[in-house]
Amino acid sequence: MADTLIIVPPARIEAIGSGSVMETIQEQIISAFVAAMSVITIANGYNCNAGQNIFRCKKNLDPAELPAVVLWPGIETGERRASGYQYCDMKLGVEAHALFGGANPSIIAAKLLGDLIKAVFSQSITTLADEIVYESGGTDTYPDAGEVAIGAKVTLSVKYYYLIGNPYSQ
Repeated sequence: MADTLIIVPPARIEAIGSGSVMETIQEQIISAFVAAMSVITIANGYNCNAGQNIFRCKKNLDPAELPAVVLWPGIETGERRASGYQYCDMKLGVEAHALFGGANPSIIAAKLLGDLIKAVFSQSITTLADEIVYESGGTDTYPDAGEVAIGAKVTLSVKYYYLIGNPYSQ
């Protein structure tokens, strides 16, 4: 008997995530990082209130949205383990952006970088990750004349596992 291809009628197609209750281990980790970045506030001893505005993969921020944190989940590599697990290493970019006013943007960028590192490593973000490693950080661009904001970014290596063939379960 030949394999049969079943085509779902268009009226029954739903967007991924609409009504879905299952989240992959990767998505659970990213969601935990989103929640954890909310600690970046002056009241918690940080240099700005970027934790009050958190976005995922937002390229263009309006100055009215600043200060803010933006998370950029990146590529994941995997390694099959004999124990029945897929061991993964996901790159995660976490940016902080703020207005610099009359201050030197380099000084503000350094403070933002410090805030990001402190927020990541001063708390237990998730028990789903085996290890969170700081790979790089800083800023590679500075504002041109007329620009009002500066940002800094950390790139993290987030290591975790899931059952082979089942990214929803550890």
